[in-house]
Amino acid sequence: MVATALPPSQVCQAAVQSPSPQVTGVSQRVDPKIVAKAKEWFHRFQTGQIDRSQLNTQVNLQLTSAMIQQEATTLTRFGNPTSFQFLRTYEISGATAYDFLLEFGAGRIVEMIAFGADGKIAGIDFQTFIKTSS
Repeated sequence: MVATALPPSQVCQAAVQSPSPQVTGVSQRVDPKIVAKAKEWFHRFQTGQIDRSQLNTQVNLQLTSAMIQQEATTLTRFGNPTSFQFLRTYEISGATAYDFLLEFGAGRIVEMIAFGADGKIAGIDFQTFIKTSS
């Protein structure tokens, strides 16, 4: 869990928890700049290289070095995503949020990232699902 956690939707929970997710009924149209930012910030959290100038004041205050390290430890084990799919967009607390499904050999992650009117990150969170042996 990362600073200013965003609420997961049923679509996101199903995408993470289903053995074979079927993402349906979701708009696939999103600004490519948003997709690029989501990918950038997944990588930033994997490596622990956080650019605080891109975060709003609240997220900057909430995001501690320990949280960054913990998230890097969790996300690093997944490696590079085999797919990166837009799920949905929604408004929350005056920000525009976007959910993405990242798939890996080891499992799935839903990245939830929100931007304020000023373009700064107003919230970010990652939900992980690690495959278990059958």
